[in-house]
Amino acid sequence: MVPIIDDCKDYEFSEGEALKTVGKDIAEGVVTLPLIYAVAGNPQLRGLAKDAFDDANAAKKLAQAVRDAGGTRTARELAVRYSAKAKLLLEGFPAEKSRPLLELLNKSLDAAGSY
Repeated sequence: MVPIIDDCKDYEFSEGEALKTVGKDIAEGVVTLPLIYAVAGNPQLRGLAKDAFDDANAAKKLAQAVRDAGGTRTARELAVRYSAKAKLLLEGFPAEKSRPLLELLNKSLDAAGSY
């Protein structure tokens, strides 16, 4: 999984949907790309983010605010662009070396577009 897409799951999915613990980054005060994009577009979210690191209710509000501000959408778009560039670069390598990486990138691109 592309790390940026994995970061988006913290804001978009329940634990059952994500198949991982969600909200961990928020609870630990880890600032990831979806939050960075959301705060860049709406600086008022900075205060909510600070509160979310200590308050579960604020964390839920922050997750919704990041989605509403387009933070996860923009982060996913960047992940797709980077994955596509990597895929183009790998296509120039011998198939036996690049095939496993190309398969991983294709899975990541599929995952990015599926939510």
